[in-house]
This record gives sequence, structure tokens and C-alpha cells, in this order.
Amino acid sequence: RYFAPRMSENEMGTILNLSSLATLYPLPFMPLYNAGKSALSSFTQSMMLEYSKFPRFIDFRMGDVRTDFNKSASKQNQTNISSNANRAWKQIEKQLQNSITPEMAAKQVWKAIFKNKSGSYYGGTFFQSNTLIMFFKLLPRNWMNPLIRAWYGISKHT
Repeated sequence: RYFAPRMSENEMGTILNLSSLATLYPLPFMPLYNAGKSALSSFTQSMMLEYSKFPRFIDFRMGDVRTDFNKSASKQNQTNISSNANRAWKQIEKQLQNSITPEMAAKQVWKAIFKNKSGSYYGGTFFQSNTLIMFFKLLPRNWMNPLIRAWYGISKHT
């Protein structure tokens, strides 16, 4: 909010906010992460409405990147983890092991910046940044939670 008016006056600049595919496909047992990334994405979308030309705003919704993310996640502090949470964390860790490297993620972000236009862009593996986005656009919304539960091995009764 501070820099945007000055960038608009100078008719230049891009503001990139790195949100997450969790805005579309929430990660189980991580409601604060999901909410924070969704709020950032919504903020970026709102700023796009306010500034039609400059600055450009990019809402980059990144998928999984092979980092130490899980080491700092709240599950590390839980001593009495539920079987649903345990299955979900195993799937999340598997996804991270099969995800793109930070260098690949940086290339995807740079590619979005050099398009020189505001918008929402998606990153991660081909499956995450293309197939999952297509599913999100085509499948009925009431299918999402059952599909996400099945993907992470979560039973309906937690």
C-alpha cells in the first residue's frame, strides 16, 4: 500500500506477492498457513482493481518447492498426532520430495515477471501448475473437499 501510489505516479514497477496453490487446494492441518496465503492472494487481487496499469501486481500461487518447509511446520511440535494428520503429513512430505527445486521455482517466478502484466500465475510441477488448475476450473466445487481428503488419506470422522 505504501509503494503502489509512488509506482503509479512514475508509471513503472511490479509488485509480486508469493501466495500458494493452498488458496485453491488447502493443505490439511494447516489452517493458518492456508488463511494467510489466501488473504495475501485476495489483497493482491484487490490491488489489481485499484491500479489498472502501474504498478503491475502478480499473485504468484506457488505449488510445492523442495525446501525445509516441513521442518518448521507445526506438526513437529505435536507429540500426540492423530492418524489422519499422520497420513496427511506423510503425503505432504512425499509431495515435497517430488517437487521442484528452489532454482526452478525462481525461474517460474521470473517468467511471470517478464510477462509485464498483472495477473495470477501458478508454479510448481506440471501437475500442480497445469493439471490441478484445470481441475479447479472444471470440477464442481462440492467435489473439492472429498478429493482433497482422499488425496491426503483423511477419513471423514476425525
